[in-house]
Amino acid sequence: MQAILSQLMLTVVNAIHFSWLMTILFGSAEFNGKYVGFAAAVIVFNLLEFISNIVGAVKARKGELCSFTFVGPVSKLVYYNQLNKLINDPPPAH
Repeated sequence: MQAILSQLMLTVVNAIHFSWLMTILFGSAEFNGKYVGFAAAVIVFNLLEFISNIVGAVKARKGELCSFTFVGPVSKLVYYNQLNKLINDPPPAH
């Protein structure tokens, strides 16, 4: 669940960056400081995601539980709410 949420966030950020770049190259947008700042943030975000995936893989290989900083609490909340609902709710009527 953490990986899915993490990749979803990364995909949205990368799609925005790619569409902005295409608008600069082939459209009416101009290359400015806002784009440079956003591009730098996207690069940092991608590097952090890559590093966290490597750290998570190493921890998983050692048998340790790994929780990502931003999406870990969200995925735990979603997972445990679904698990509690599955355990505590009565079966559906036929």
